[in-house]
Amino acid sequence: MDDQSVTSSAVVMGAGSEAQNPEALLEQALLAQWERRHREAETLYQQALAMSPAFLSGRVSYAILLAELGRPGPAEAELARALEIDPALVAAQLAEARRQEPGNEANLSLCGLLELQCKNWALAQQWLDLALHCNPDNACVLTWKAQVEAVQGRLDDSESLL
Repeated sequence: MDDQSVTSSAVVMGAGSEAQNPEALLEQALLAQWERRHREAETLYQQALAMSPAFLSGRVSYAILLAELGRPGPAEAELARALEIDPALVAAQLAEARRQEPGNEANLSLCGLLELQCKNWALAQQWLDLALHCNPDNACVLTWKAQVEAVQGRLDDSESLL
């Protein structure tokens, strides 16, 4: 078993008193995500959210991870759950994530998704275009941009994106 597996097992099993607290799990998940240990980060987010389903910053961060992993459906579902808790705070957290990492395509794409869900088509298009500029092959962004095109009646453009 490698060091990462040992660390992951200890965290997943709840070793240590910190692992019993959703905020500590979020910190560990953010570190794992930053270090590109995506499976571990996903497990930690899931544990934190199981302990505290209304943990808004955990939901937003988990949505960002899912977008980074190219999983548009689950990312969209997490963002929708976060929006049910506090839409204004979700927007503020995404703005802060963008400020910290202005070129992060996952942050840009989730800003586009947020505007998509708020039916702000022009803003959604702008954010998604910025995310596509970072990575033209991002499956999440292409899926969400196709939705924006479809709701605006541009079905041919939507189809070509899909």
